[in-house]
Amino acid sequence: MTDDLHAPGTLLGLYWMLFGIGAVLGGLAAGTLRRLPLWPVTVGIVVAWGVTLLPFGLDAPTPLTIACFTLGGAIYGPFVALSVTLMQTTSPPQHLTAMLAARSAALLTASPLGTALGGPLTTALGPRATLATSGLATVVLGTLACALLLARLRSR
Repeated sequence: MTDDLHAPGTLLGLYWMLFGIGAVLGGLAAGTLRRLPLWPVTVGIVVAWGVTLLPFGLDAPTPLTIACFTLGGAIYGPFVALSVTLMQTTSPPQHLTAMLAARSAALLTASPLGTALGGPLTTALGPRATLATSGLATVVLGTLACALLLARLRSR
């Protein structure tokens, strides 16, 4: 990324530092967000996180992508707490342990899989396009989840 931006490695540190600050601040909002309907909030977080990555692919100026990544941290911050709360409140008690175990297994697999895919994609597309493609895929998946949620609600 630093080569792509023609900037020192400290810029990457700035991105991650501000993402972390945003995530801590966003995480503080989890208690308040928990009072809202959890499915829409959780899916909204997924879609909004994806949107914050899109400017990377649009050759947006570095200050704008830094702001987007910081905002992305704030948006993503409450996701883990809310998604676990959602599972705990919607799962039948007899299935909760299995569902939380499946979630952990999926998360343990996602990180190395993302790394394995991210390296070749970054080589092929470049860092900015890879981030934007990831953001677009996240928006599409979040939108699909939203459509499935709406269809389920309408069928009741």
